[in-house]
Amino acid sequence: MIGDLLQNSKAYLDFKKDLSGDKISHAYLFLGEDKLARRKYMRLFASTILCRAGGCGVCDTCDKIYNDAHLGVHYYNLDGKMNVKMAESLIEESYKSSWEGNDVKDDDRSSGASKRIFFIDNFDSVAPAVQNKLLKVFEEPPKNVIIALFAGSTYAILQTIKSRAKLSYLPKFTAEDIHNELIKDGYSRSIAEIASALSDGSFERAYLFVEDEGYYNQYSECFEVLKNCKNSTMVVDYIGNSIFSKENIARTLEFFSIILKDVAIKVSGAKTPYTTRNRDYDIQLIAEGYTTASVAMAILEVNQGQAMLNSYISPVTVAERVLFKILEAKYKWQ
Repeated sequence: MIGDLLQNSKAYLDFKKDLSGDKISHAYLFLGEDKLARRKYMRLFASTILCRAGGCGVCDTCDKIYNDAHLGVHYYNLDGKMNVKMAESLIEESYKSSWEGNDVKDDDRSSGASKRIFFIDNFDSVAPAVQNKLLKVFEEPPKNVIIALFAGSTYAILQTIKSRAKLSYLPKFTAEDIHNELIKDGYSRSIAEIASALSDGSFERAYLFVEDEGYYNQYSECFEVLKNCKNSTMVVDYIGNSIFSKENIARTLEFFSIILKDVAIKVSGAKTPYTTRNRDYDIQLIAEGYTTASVAMAILEVNQGQAMLNSYISPVTVAERVLFKILEAKYKWQ
């Protein structure tokens, strides 16, 4: 189970050591790209602090936490759209009396159960102005309040915030971890193999693959484009494909990168197993005409396309450039 993997992680064991030594920080910054694992870790973190048994999972407190009904646990920015008004609301709520609106019993008030926890997800998407507004709760931490930030990276987080929060890394899961979890959940072995291979260590991505038919169709369409777009005159026929829409292009470029890395394995003759499963014939067709150098350049161009998306260049422009550059790499670097 994901919960078992999280409980055995260094992030959780270090946090438990802080808790048992009465050295719990007023602010934490947890880094991990897997949003599903982040949400589950939030609940594990809260139950470990607020449950009198340290997170038993079956008591009334744990039940409330795992059903998002505990009045001492607050969630912000789950949709990545936090603004100044929301930050002001968090600050106001955090400075209220520790017991105002809290459902902790009188005999628990001297324990960890007295604390209130404020989770802010997707913190790397929070604008600098909003982060500056929140700085007050880091510089003057309210009594019995813990602020736990979750993000994919520290790149967009202000140094003034990072320096006041204890940094910890959530675990990176293996394809085997994810494969075993999917099998336990009743998915077929073939689906579990594909989803875990394409997950890049993310439970979130793996479950998207198995639960969203559109996700699988997009994956298959990426193979078709790379197999059939053979010259520059054909590019215009493909850039209008839905896989290059604003909503889908980032994932399409991820799939392109995965597929082309398997093509690189094919043309180099390496003994490394493919990431894709049951697509050996498709990989062979795409590999025709590629050399080790040309496929390496094609992968670099896909990476450049991903960087362009992050710079807010239009999806159509990115799609057109990536397809042209893949073709150019294939025939130039022979």
